[in-house]
Amino acid sequence: MQAVRRTSILMTLLTIVAHPAAGQPQVNDDPDLAAIVTSDVDLFWQVLERSTPGNRAELLQREYIEGGSVGVRDFVPYRILSGESLAKKIAEQPERYSAEARERSARVRDFERSIRAGFYALKYLYPEATFPSVYFVIGRLNSGGTSSRNGLLIGTEMYANDDEAMRQLPHIVLHEAIHFQQDYDSVTTLLGQSIMEGAADFIAELTTGRHINDAAHEFAEPREDDVWRRFSAVMLEPQAEHTDSWLYGGSVYEDGPADLGYYVGYKICEAYHERASDKHLAIHDILNITDFEAFLEASGYARKVEP
Repeated sequence: MQAVRRTSILMTLLTIVAHPAAGQPQVNDDPDLAAIVTSDVDLFWQVLERSTPGNRAELLQREYIEGGSVGVRDFVPYRILSGESLAKKIAEQPERYSAEARERSARVRDFERSIRAGFYALKYLYPEATFPSVYFVIGRLNSGGTSSRNGLLIGTEMYANDDEAMRQLPHIVLHEAIHFQQDYDSVTTLLGQSIMEGAADFIAELTTGRHINDAAHEFAEPREDDVWRRFSAVMLEPQAEHTDSWLYGGSVYEDGPADLGYYVGYKICEAYHERASDKHLAIHDILNITDFEAFLEASGYARKVEP
């Protein structure tokens, strides 16, 4: 990746796609009943503080992994792996597990009200919405989040290195919660995958006032026609062939930011929503697409940007 390329925070969520957790998350239809669990963050730092290099792996395994919530245990496959693996990562990158990171990660409990407010806004926009429990945990710097049958799992240490990243946590949670609502028959093309991600950004912005791909939007807005020209040339091809260019940390421009596929998907959903007289029905449509090409046509977006 070019050094000058700016990347979005969603790069940290790449492992959601690479290794999806098994099973469907447990959900509630009442925003108040969705658990927002931050106790594992406190537990991790308490265990780390008591440990020494000699006993760290053992304590992390017994007291943090085995003694933590189901969210921690669900975060083990592909991510934490074991107390030994976590201890090794701490030794390799101690600055990411510093007192400053501890102080930032402790702020996660302050976001519960914002997250739940976003859930309420989503319920208003989409009455059929259901809400997963959210577990904030500490991992090995390899995943910003994933899901399991027990809920949404957020790797809080991925954001504790930066104040702005921490402030985006409510928007990240809502982006992922919106993915839970999506009911698509099949997502195989770049167009479908980009709409899937862009829809989560678009609706998250409606619920929280912000999405999490500012860099992509700032870069693409003055180049919208060119971005669309490049995207439309490959949009019906398998999305896996274009991940390195459009999604999950990839960039189609040598000097541009990552994740411009999110931007294109957002703009298509925005166009569809703007044209709809019934906005609630539009949200339902966005979350229940059966034909991505037909949805693009109905949005009018291509006609808007094509010369």
